[in-house]
Amino acid sequence: MREHHAKSGRLIYYATRPELEALPGFRPEAGGRRGRACCPIHGGDNPTALSIDWQSGWARCWSCGDAFSIRVEDEGGQRDDSPPYAPSRPGNSPSRDFSPPKAPDTTPAPPAGLRAALVAAITAAVERLPSSPGAAYLAGRGIPLDTARALQLGWSTSGKLAGRVVFPLTDPAGIPTSALGRAITDTTRPKYDTLPAAKGYQKTMFNGGAVALARQAGAPLILVEGPLDAAACVAAGLPLAAAICGASYRHPEHFAGLATVILALDTDPAGQAGRQALWLALVAHGIEVLLLPAAALDGCKDLAEYWQRHGRMPEQLAARMMGQRSTPPSPPRPRRGPSRRDHPGLPPLPLAGADAVGGPVARAEGDGGGQPLLPLPR
Repeated sequence: MREHHAKSGRLIYYATRPELEALPGFRPEAGGRRGRACCPIHGGDNPTALSIDWQSGWARCWSCGDAFSIRVEDEGGQRDDSPPYAPSRPGNSPSRDFSPPKAPDTTPAPPAGLRAALVAAITAAVERLPSSPGAAYLAGRGIPLDTARALQLGWSTSGKLAGRVVFPLTDPAGIPTSALGRAITDTTRPKYDTLPAAKGYQKTMFNGGAVALARQAGAPLILVEGPLDAAACVAAGLPLAAAICGASYRHPEHFAGLATVILALDTDPAGQAGRQALWLALVAHGIEVLLLPAAALDGCKDLAEYWQRHGRMPEQLAARMMGQRSTPPSPPRPRRGPSRRDHPGLPPLPLAGADAVGGPVARAEGDGGGQPLLPLPR
């Protein structure tokens, strides 16, 4: 493994596939398209720390974060898609810089003027929230004011979203593209409303910036239906959660490059149908998909209701996500069973039965039954 300092200041290590496959704890994933291993740089013993994507040719350690990247070489030296080097000379560096690949973004950004007005409106809404009826509503849903501020939740007094709690919608990089308003009474219709697409606003995700953070860390992303579900996750200490604001999402390519997505959509028929479609779309992008079964919500419709009722997240979800966090404190790891081949030391999400997902459950080849997936399409 050799070291290179890129022009951007990023430290890049070059390693061959055999070198990475020889790392302690290495195991293939996603049908051989990806792999996991102990990080060779910081010397940890977590066999899931290093996430390797053979197709893109990059490896990242979720514990080290942005400190470095590993570029996978061909056994003979350079990859075919790597830049040529200038004539051999001590201290020479590549003729162009490397940066880890980014997921494609097909969402057109709002015009600059509209985006500036949107950011100003969101900022003003955030400032109005503490003294508004929205603050009391959020507190009643278990969302404290500090969490609301961190997520830039606000209160609108004019326009289409007047009298609603405002949730900013962003692309995967966290850039605002629109806003969604939630009524504070269940008798108000529609319960949710968004800014008009005809004016250039683009409906994306709430807390969309979590996608980039999860991709960067190689950690799982919780994908939920409603913005209050994502806010509840953040309030519970699980910040890598994004809401697609509905039972379907038009831009599954936004999640490309993620290692794992945990689907935790609503338990109603629309949510059940939506996660089937999302499963197909995410798997098509090479993403490992895990399912939080409806039974884990203990009769609740969604994570927001579960959080409001119990003051915590389902044990399976919390254990999976807390075990992937790169910052302390980390909960004690239970003893590892002899047949566990998914995330070692972490309890698997329970396998959903046919009554929970509406059909047989597919299992990844060689996963030992520890990684539940949505049913295969018939």
